[in-house]
Amino acid sequence: MSFLAPLYALGLLAISAPIIFHLIQRRPKGERTFSSLMFLSPSPPRLTRRSRLDNLLLLFLRGCALLLLAMAFARPFLRSHLQDSFLPSRDVAILLDTSASMQRADVWNQAKAEVIAVVNDLQPHDRIALLTFDSELIRVVDWTNPQLVTPAHRVELVEEQLTSIQPGWRETKLGTALTQTLELLQDKEGDQAADSSSNAQLIVVTDFQKGSDLTALAGSQWPKDVGVDLRIIAPAKNSNVSLHRVASTEEPDSNSIQVRVTNSTSSATGEYRLRWQDDQGNDLINSGKTILVPAGQHRTIDITRHPSAPVLAIEGDITEFDNRLYVARPYRGQRRLLHLGLDGDDVESLQFFVKRIDLSTPRYEVITESQWPPSKLNEIEARSCPLVIVTQVLSDLDISDLQQYVKNGGKALIVLDRQHAESNGSSAAIARLMELETVQIKEADVDDYAILQDIRFDHSLFQPFADTRFNDFTKIRVWQHRLIESDHEHPWDPLIRFDNGAPALVQRDLDNGKIWILTTGWQPKESQLALSTKFVPLLSGMFDGTIDFESTMDHYEIGDVVSFADAQESVEVMMPTGDTHRIETSPFELETTDTPGIYIASVDGTPRQFAINLSARESQTETMDLVELEQRGIVIRDFLSEAELTEQDRQLKDVELESRQQIWRWMILGALGFLLAESWLSGRLSRQAVRSTSGAS
Repeated sequence: MSFLAPLYALGLLAISAPIIFHLIQRRPKGERTFSSLMFLSPSPPRLTRRSRLDNLLLLFLRGCALLLLAMAFARPFLRSHLQDSFLPSRDVAILLDTSASMQRADVWNQAKAEVIAVVNDLQPHDRIALLTFDSELIRVVDWTNPQLVTPAHRVELVEEQLTSIQPGWRETKLGTALTQTLELLQDKEGDQAADSSSNAQLIVVTDFQKGSDLTALAGSQWPKDVGVDLRIIAPAKNSNVSLHRVASTEEPDSNSIQVRVTNSTSSATGEYRLRWQDDQGNDLINSGKTILVPAGQHRTIDITRHPSAPVLAIEGDITEFDNRLYVARPYRGQRRLLHLGLDGDDVESLQFFVKRIDLSTPRYEVITESQWPPSKLNEIEARSCPLVIVTQVLSDLDISDLQQYVKNGGKALIVLDRQHAESNGSSAAIARLMELETVQIKEADVDDYAILQDIRFDHSLFQPFADTRFNDFTKIRVWQHRLIESDHEHPWDPLIRFDNGAPALVQRDLDNGKIWILTTGWQPKESQLALSTKFVPLLSGMFDGTIDFESTMDHYEIGDVVSFADAQESVEVMMPTGDTHRIETSPFELETTDTPGIYIASVDGTPRQFAINLSARESQTETMDLVELEQRGIVIRDFLSEAELTEQDRQLKDVELESRQQIWRWMILGALGFLLAESWLSGRLSRQAVRSTSGAS
């Protein structure tokens, strides 16, 4: 016989209580009446040296009642009726973190040992899959077939695969790994996939660092019957200081960079040193700079680029995987501003102001070119020439070439002067360029001067002027301007109007490009636009709109796709490992950016450098709170080993047997029977004692 609650069997000790009390003290049996005791001295009753048990039958009945009650509370059952237990097979997916933070001291060795321990705890008929994850999920060991793979061979297979796996440099996307593994478990048509997800279990071996990306779990419903067992691996010392470049499209100075030094909350010191290093990791003389960053804080500083050193390193940190920042030599590309009009150096010409506009930035140099008549207009491209300014009336062939340029993503600014109002073919040319049926251009009558108003500050072209300090255009006086009209219902989008309601600047989108028409010139005889502070920012906004800043960037993060949008023929990239990757077809993009370092790209024969560095999120090495997962519906559940699962199954079988047999009910009835017999016997003995006492008196 077995017991479901054996601790209640301690109640059997209560049987000895009546016996012990009976043996410790006995009272005299008889009583005698006496008239007065005042003249007698008290004398306690004498106990016999030898204790005797009287009424053994009564004692037996009471003991049996206590015995049955204690055994009833212990919930007995007969195990001989237990059926042979059968443990169902489970689909166990083991996720091993191979992100950059796993490179910390002793973390990777602990993680591999934990995976082996998990495999050893499995049942022989469990199906397992070993997967690694960082920013991507990779199957290392596919679902094992228990009929073909023995437990010993399963362990050998996993150990063999672990010897060839090392943590990489990518960031931790835990949410993506969990959702993709869940789909793998629930895919009933996969190779040896589970019949259902009721016995599915995910075991994640990870450092569970705070920078883990969980965004993929947003909006998804995690099934309650699929548990996740987190095996968190942590180093002995969790302090970390990270060095990263501040992401920005435009640096304030091409000779300097902005870096951010972040100190973890568990760091014991706040003083560190920045040093420039060569390709071999050797410190350069007189290149150090001491910085103070208290624990739990960060500091952003400007660092002057070194003319030859490609690595900026931080000293004083015990966690070294994120202590090196690669800095490439900046590449300054070229862009072209094309003016289609007569060249002139007098102050009354439009070209006089165009040639003096400097639109260059630290990322690219702008070369202004003037043509008339136009030459090879069909060969210009928006990537190399973002803006074409037209100040003369174009021929039909030039209109077709310019229109194709705009449709391919280019932008054109048409400046209307007096000749456009007087020319018979100007209106028809503008109509063909903008794909409108009719356009009418004529000279406007201006009594004194016109004022610009109704500026569209919500438009991207005028957002730099939206501040109240810069949005006053009323000081720009216009002496002459043209009127432009069309029979089309919505021919263009007016961005600026004159105070008489006539449009001053209109925009029409044409496929991927834009056409602007300015109805006045910017030279002094036409208006004060070129002499105002609004002129250069306005043309700069028109020019920069099609600039692909990705092609001018020199710093990326691990896993980023590097685009060479300005490439025409081919791109050849030399990796930090020394390997060469050649891209010969469009789009010219490099996707294999898995190693931090300096990459050298040859774009159509022109060399340039760019740096690949570690993601800043990966340096947040503090352990994340489990609440972050639970709030997203993840069921945190410990994985049961074979011995634990067997014990759990045995306990469930015991509960089932006890509830079916219910032996405790018969024991309660037996205890009640003994109590009734004890009550009858004790009552009878009491009556006999009373009769004998009365007869003696």
